[in-house]
Amino acid sequence: MFQVDQTIYSKADIEKRFSFYDELSWLNEYRSSGIAVRLNDTGEWLTFLLYARKHQLTLLPLHKDESSDRSRLLADKAGCSVLIDGTMEEVHVLNESAREERRELYFFSSGTTGEPKRISRSWEEIETELTSYQQAFPLSEETHSIIACPVTHAYGMLCGFLASIDRGAAPVVITKLNPGYVLSTVRQYPRSILYAAPAYLHAICRLSKEQIPAVMMSGTSLPVKWLKQIKQKSIHTLQQYGCSEAGCVSIAEDVTEPGHIGKTLPHIRITGGTESNPAEMMIHLKDKTIRSGDLGWQDANEEWHFTARMDDMINVAGRNVYPSDIEEVLLRHEQVEEAVVFKKVDDWSGERVCVCITGTKLEDDVKNYCRPLLSSYQLPKEWHFVDAIPTLPNGKISRRQLGVML
Repeated sequence: MFQVDQTIYSKADIEKRFSFYDELSWLNEYRSSGIAVRLNDTGEWLTFLLYARKHQLTLLPLHKDESSDRSRLLADKAGCSVLIDGTMEEVHVLNESAREERRELYFFSSGTTGEPKRISRSWEEIETELTSYQQAFPLSEETHSIIACPVTHAYGMLCGFLASIDRGAAPVVITKLNPGYVLSTVRQYPRSILYAAPAYLHAICRLSKEQIPAVMMSGTSLPVKWLKQIKQKSIHTLQQYGCSEAGCVSIAEDVTEPGHIGKTLPHIRITGGTESNPAEMMIHLKDKTIRSGDLGWQDANEEWHFTARMDDMINVAGRNVYPSDIEEVLLRHEQVEEAVVFKKVDDWSGERVCVCITGTKLEDDVKNYCRPLLSSYQLPKEWHFVDAIPTLPNGKISRRQLGVML
């Protein structure tokens, strides 16, 4: 039914583990009151996920690299009754009184715009998303999903793993994230789609000597230069957009620019702005509306485009500055490898433009290069040349954090 690195898990293997789970007295006792799960064995985690889906257990998935102390902290913060810590034999009851009946998946937001918060989604909502995902993005049983991203986060777990299971294709989950190993796995499956984060896909494509059948990106906007390199090495370049509260919202099946996020899934409607006047994208579901916090617009083909996080937009003396506009210019410079624009409070203009750059330290050259290409209010007032741009533990870049750190 699925594969983790070189290990194949058959239907018989999974049914055997299901029988084992059925005999766990603590699991029957706490099945609906919140179980935090941190398993060292990815195959065990995915098997338990399938069991949890079948029985609608209330789960908080935790990445295996989390420490025991942090896992306990997150489990407490989420209101879980039980923590599975490392193996199915290492079980800790955290809260005897937390017996509220729930049938949900818990996630924590990424924390790119502040303190991570717990998100709750019912299994009914998850099933609706997965059905809609298949309708919007139908793939054959012969097309393998190769998942080179965490399967404890929604992107890899739901859209990568469970969506593949639902269409009858055995997903291939990679935990050995050596680019050479990933590429050798892709070569084994001529009909496949590789799920990964944009930065990792960029690294893979730079190393690949042949074209990759298809790649799916999600999680963060990538530089124009990176997208161009990815498109050169992949036959099909796709990107999906979503948020913690709604899951996958839209899919672009032929990405034209970094902000291109495509058409909405059938169960979702988005309202937003126009190209000349982007507005906050509001995500409308059957029974609720979610504020995305993202600025975006819809084109004539009903395809959506992400402009910027509202929190990331920089207001310079009443003028709106979008970080991606400046980053696009900077990344055209041959010596600039990465560039991230962020903001700080300014006594005179309200906010000022700052930039963090990796690449050859040609400070004056880069500054002179930008002057004729940017408006005066877009020109960075602070320049930080670094060896590597700081990231959060999940690999994402937080512009907000850069404004505090630098």
